[in-house]
Amino acid sequence: MSSATATAGALKTTDLDREEGRFNRGGFLLGIGFGGFVDGIVLHQLLQWHHMLTSTGDYPATTIAGLEKKEL
Repeated sequence: MSSATATAGALKTTDLDREEGRFNRGGFLLGIGFGGFVDGIVLHQLLQWHHMLTSTGDYPATTIAGLEKKEL
């Protein structure tokens, strides 16, 4: 076997390499989805932390003006 043939075989993409790419993309998308779940459901809906910084300054969280100022 010549060295050119061995090199060409080594550069060939294998099924394992393709599967690894699929798992990486899937893991990335699941990570983004899980981050959105934690932010949207846990922090905002369950813990209601979306009003956490509203009470600072002249606009308390207990008034409509305070909530409007926070929401721009």
